[in-house]
Amino acid sequence: MNKVLGLVVAIAAVAAGAWYFTRSPEMQPEATATTEAPASEPSAADTAAQAAADAAAAATQAAQAAGEAVNAAADAAAEAVNQAATEAAAAATEAANSAAAGASDAATAAVEGAGETMDSAKALTVESFDADKVIEMIDTSALAEESKAALKTVVEGARANPDLVSGAIEQVNAALGL
Repeated sequence: MNKVLGLVVAIAAVAAGAWYFTRSPEMQPEATATTEAPASEPSAADTAAQAAADAAAAATQAAQAAGEAVNAAADAAAEAVNQAATEAAAAATEAANSAAAGASDAATAAVEGAGETMDSAKALTVESFDADKVIEMIDTSALAEESKAALKTVVEGARANPDLVSGAIEQVNAALGL
């Protein structure tokens, strides 16, 4: 932009200098009857001055148009950068929220799983034997149906006779791999 403005100033200075030299009386040659041009035709100096003025005006308009184009491009670039930054911030926020929710869900599941494991372990002790909980553990296991049926029969026998609880616990632990 500064180069264009400097060019406009230089052209204007050349035009002003041409106009000054063509109008000053000491620079004009003495007119003679044979070399004098008719008054109705413009002189070469006038034509050159007019051309320089026209060029300066065109250069000024071009500089203004270039300045406007540069400003428009800068505005468009700033808007694009702003839009990209806004979208990146939104994506980062969404990712952080998603990660936090996932971590919270995992922690909740771990706590619940730990609670269930403790309940299951507690059900498989002689002091806290819970036949219903043990049968539920057997039902949710990956054992074959025949093995599940046999273990449930042992647990039901231990429910009916507390002396069989210790043996039933050992068989369930062995079958479930605990």
